[in-house]
Amino acid sequence: MKQIQIINGIYGHRDGGRITPVQAGAVISVPDDEALRLIQMGIAIAAQTQDNENADTIDISNGHFTEENLMQMTKAELAELAEDLGVDISGCKNKTEIVAALLEVEIPPQDDAPELGAEDPVL
Repeated sequence: MKQIQIINGIYGHRDGGRITPVQAGAVISVPDDEALRLIQMGIAIAAQTQDNENADTIDISNGHFTEENLMQMTKAELAELAEDLGVDISGCKNKTEIVAALLEVEIPPQDDAPELGAEDPVL
């Protein structure tokens, strides 16, 4: 399971057979493959956890990660984020180069979010 933060639209989170709408800004836990799918679609970003209690999300500015926030992460956390986003860091020799590669990732603006609405609301 991975923690993600929804950044665009409303996500229909399946929990125990029920679908719960999750608004942009919320942090939730989803299976790894679902986290990757939502991140690649620009619907969510990986959330960073502290002591497995409080989720602290990665700051985004103008559709990009901020260098200050990325530099606070460990090299292992950066590598995991790069993997989640499909960013090749195999040629990166150190943390600074990984951060530089991640800073090139553009997060689509909210207006470009795919339509996720259902024909009928789920109760």
